[in-house]
Amino acid sequence: MSTTFGILKPNPTFEDDIYIEIAYQYNGGGFVWKNELAEFLPDDMVIFAIDNDYKELTIKQIKDEINKNIKP
Repeated sequence: MSTTFGILKPNPTFEDDIYIEIAYQYNGGGFVWKNELAEFLPDDMVIFAIDNDYKELTIKQIKDEINKNIKP
């Protein structure tokens, strides 16, 4: 099941989406960044699933998964 991961916006309004999308996990398990600044977030920052069952990961875990799938 594919999943979008994100964080809550600091001060969302009712007109806004309340999340900032950070990463996307494909059905097959691979990850991609959804935000061009995401890889610069602190490694220990926790992000969570926003469109699926509750699941949380750290930025470091996603970096590791993305780097694991890069071909040399």
